[in-house]
Amino acid sequence: MFLKKLEIQGFKSFPEKIHLDFKKGIIGIIGPNGSGKSNISDAIRWVLGEQNARTLRGDKMEDIIFNGTKNRKPLGFAEVTIYIDNEDKKLPLEYNEISITRKVYRSGESNYYINGTNCRLKDIHEIFMDTGIGKEGYSLIGQGKIDTILSNKSEDRRILFEEAAGIIKFKNRKIQSENKLEEIQKNLVRTNDIISELEIQIQPLLKEKEKANQFLILSKKLKEIHINLFIKQYQNSELNINELSKNINILDEEIDSLKKEQLNYNKQEIILKDNISKKEIYIENINNKILNTNINIQKNQNKINLDNQNISYIEKDINNIKNNKNENTEIIKKYLEEINLIKVSLQSKNLKYNIKKQELDKLYIQFEGLSTKMTKNEEKFKSINSQIVEKIQLSSQISNKLTTHRNSKEILEQKLKDLKENTKIQTSKINESNTKKMVFEKNLIEKNKKEEDTNSTLSKYKNDFKVLNGEIEYLNKINTENNKKYIEFKNKYKLLSELEKDYEGYFNSVKSILKEKEVNKNFSGIHSAIGELINVSNEYELAIEVSLGNNIQNIITDTEDDAKIAISYLKNTKNGRATFFPISSIKSKNIPNKDKDMILKEKGVINIASKLIEFDNIYIEIISNILGKTIIVDNIDNALNLAKKYNYTYKIVTLDGDVINIGGSLTGGNINKKSTGIFSRSREIKNLSQEIDNINNNINNINSIIDKKEKIKSILNQNIEKYNENLNNIKFEKIKLKNDIEEIKKYILNLELKINENTGLIKEINKNLEL
Repeated sequence: MFLKKLEIQGFKSFPEKIHLDFKKGIIGIIGPNGSGKSNISDAIRWVLGEQNARTLRGDKMEDIIFNGTKNRKPLGFAEVTIYIDNEDKKLPLEYNEISITRKVYRSGESNYYINGTNCRLKDIHEIFMDTGIGKEGYSLIGQGKIDTILSNKSEDRRILFEEAAGIIKFKNRKIQSENKLEEIQKNLVRTNDIISELEIQIQPLLKEKEKANQFLILSKKLKEIHINLFIKQYQNSELNINELSKNINILDEEIDSLKKEQLNYNKQEIILKDNISKKEIYIENINNKILNTNINIQKNQNKINLDNQNISYIEKDINNIKNNKNENTEIIKKYLEEINLIKVSLQSKNLKYNIKKQELDKLYIQFEGLSTKMTKNEEKFKSINSQIVEKIQLSSQISNKLTTHRNSKEILEQKLKDLKENTKIQTSKINESNTKKMVFEKNLIEKNKKEEDTNSTLSKYKNDFKVLNGEIEYLNKINTENNKKYIEFKNKYKLLSELEKDYEGYFNSVKSILKEKEVNKNFSGIHSAIGELINVSNEYELAIEVSLGNNIQNIITDTEDDAKIAISYLKNTKNGRATFFPISSIKSKNIPNKDKDMILKEKGVINIASKLIEFDNIYIEIISNILGKTIIVDNIDNALNLAKKYNYTYKIVTLDGDVINIGGSLTGGNINKKSTGIFSRSREIKNLSQEIDNINNNINNINSIIDKKEKIKSILNQNIEKYNENLNNIKFEKIKLKNDIEEIKKYILNLELKINENTGLIKEINKNLEL
């Protein structure tokens, strides 16, 4: 990992964007004072997250932005990017090259980027933590930095050493984890305080519950009284309504007589009004007629004037039309004469065209006859010429052949002799090659058989290897699942054991006493919480847990004095309150035998709650006191029937956790059955321990089977390699034999071709000699 490149723009004395490339090895930047050498190191420190402007030799962060000169305006932002080669993956990112960018504006807005992606300053700190490259790292040492490090306190120098050792990241994580743990601890303290406060409020709430029940009874009675009062008021109202209805009938009759009189008066008024309106309409009609007559007279006068004007215009138009009519008739006559002339000339031209066309067709037929005669004559002429040329060539060839034939006869006779000898030699070579070919083909057949045998054996080994490999994979898969279960059960066992050891789930007060009991001799008379002393089967677990309620947290002691010691301890330590059951003073509470025998025979009844759990016999009085009058039933319907039958005298609990309390109140709803109860934790720990042992035995057995199969697999693999090697050798020998056979075939074919060629030449020479 090394710094590859640095890009700066707008940072201090660099208004233009500059690029600085760094290669591996030692690099120095030289220049006169004030040229900006220190600004480069400041830029690297700044892009790595430096927040203190004084460290960058400024008063505020805005000072790092280029502030302008006489000839140049100031810039509005500063931006620095470093590129780091990460091929060795020293930085915890998958990229081979990492770019870190920081940009700040004069408005104060600041942005950070990793490979162009927006990020937080915290992300940049985490990337460079434990690498020595951070803003506080030992890779950046400025002027006077060494003296400062040496003169610092040992605590300050320790940070530098921790950065170099690569533990600063884990230290920061440790601090964060401790802070989170502290927050959780505070939340736990608050939760315990709330629980303690709620415990204190239980007793007053029980009293308030009794008051609420009394209130409900009284309110029911009050409601009945209100209903009776309402009925009485309703009856009185009905009597009043009857009297009022009689009065209303009398008044209605009087109103009807008055209405009749009013109707008579109204009729007379209407008749008078009709007469008046008729008179007014008559007068209005006469006025309208007069007005309309005047308007019609005016309209008729205007119309007469318009008609007179139109008559004068029409007369003018008639005169104009008469004049134009004479002119138009002459023009029409001229055009008609011209049209007739054109038609006559057109007819004559059509006649001439038809005659010319007939003459042309005759000439075209004559032309075609002449052209066919011409082509036939030309072909005859060409054939005669070609025959003459052929005759001349043939005569010259015959004379040449006669001269050459005499000269080459002796040569042909000698060549014929050589060809015959050569053919004998080639025939003998073909016979030798055929015998060789037969030997090679026989060897090839043997090799093919050997290859088939080897292949069948090899395929058997491979098939066995594949089956064995599948079995091993399957066993490994089972073992992987077993290991997962083993780790899961082991973690759960460890967690439950720690919870049991720490008495998790108990009230803070109970937990503190149970822990103190382990170390305090004065607490020897304290046994444990009831939940720790009870064992119950899984099917009755929920019903017993609901039946016990908060009693599961109560502590059993030998005597009242032992309880007194524990109570004084709680007061002194301010750890809350707890309930104690001294064995010496608590007496059992059981269902009377006469009811008990009948109850156990009732439909759906499982048993008395105290009979469904296991405990030490010394606690029988206490368990009977708590659960002796609680009946466990299969479902709520049977529970309700049982409660009604025995007049809500006993507490009844169903297997689903629904409760019918003494007195008739019901408690029920959804219960998370998967949650681990306090008294069932030890049972689950035992079950988990047994499961862990079983899984461990399975893993060991499967591992031994896998080892045996791996040994067989190794032997099979050796055999497969051996037969593969043999098969490759056979294939190589087969290829060699096939190549030899092909070579011989080609050789024989060449010889046969030569023999055929020779025989052809012999025949040709014989023919030539016979001529």
